[in-house]
Amino acid sequence: MDLALPKDGFIKGKKITDYLRTIIGGDIEFADLKIPLACVATDILACEEVVIKEGSVVEGIRASISIPAVFTLVRWKGRYLTDGGLVNPVPVSVVRGMGADFIIAVNVMPDMRERALQARRKEMRKLKRPDIFNVIMQSMQIASCLLVRSCLEGADIVIAPRVEHIGRTEFQKAQECILTG
Repeated sequence: MDLALPKDGFIKGKKITDYLRTIIGGDIEFADLKIPLACVATDILACEEVVIKEGSVVEGIRASISIPAVFTLVRWKGRYLTDGGLVNPVPVSVVRGMGADFIIAVNVMPDMRERALQARRKEMRKLKRPDIFNVIMQSMQIASCLLVRSCLEGADIVIAPRVEHIGRTEFQKAQECILTG
């Protein structure tokens, strides 16, 4: 991690940007892609969705995955962008707008009731005070629950893998998430 003074986020994001460049093979432009791609971000000042379909793919992805207060904001075309999940966590409408005839959406947002039940079970075993990162993440998840439901309405098929037992900060369980998906 490359920590920053917490002006707008704790992690600068340069290392993840470099990693993304390595994964996708450099600074690829959206126009160079064979399969159309759009990244959804949130303009934190205008409180609106920003769909990125031009310019650097890495920059679009970086904006789209920038968890608020965790990653620094991304400046793009005069806007300050953060995680698109704040305004459109399952961007069915964006894909439909790009011309998709049939949409299969994947909802990895666990049902909040099931999540609460899992948390209570864990608490019974070991009561532990959540840290600031968990408070931020859980707050975002609570706020997103109803939004996710409305975003899924335009999908033809919704796949909902059983991942409620995996916390958003349990990165060590990535392989389990992949296999479940």
